[in-house]
Amino acid sequence: MNGRRICHNDCFVVYGLPRHALQDGALPRFGLIVSKKVDKRATRRNRIKRRIREIIRTVLIPRYPERLREYRAVVIIARSGCLKASFPDMQTRLTGCFRPRQRIAKTS
Repeated sequence: MNGRRICHNDCFVVYGLPRHALQDGALPRFGLIVSKKVDKRATRRNRIKRRIREIIRTVLIPRYPERLREYRAVVIIARSGCLKASFPDMQTRLTGCFRPRQRIAKTS
């Protein structure tokens, strides 16, 4: 993949394909991957995908549009930690990937 890894935790690995300077600032396309390694049952994999889509729709796009516009495409790969995580926990972990980083000032 030509993109760069935005973040990773026990629930998600998130990759972003950077936008070129000449491209417009539209929101990126999202790709979701929930493999059979996460769970063999399609119903559980589909539940994880529905939850991720809901987080994207209700939280990521309204709160972090500037950060999302940096990317042409975002790929979210679910890990097995999503099975045990509650919806608010999944939301916290996924939004943490797009939250602006706080710079710590060095004191001398």
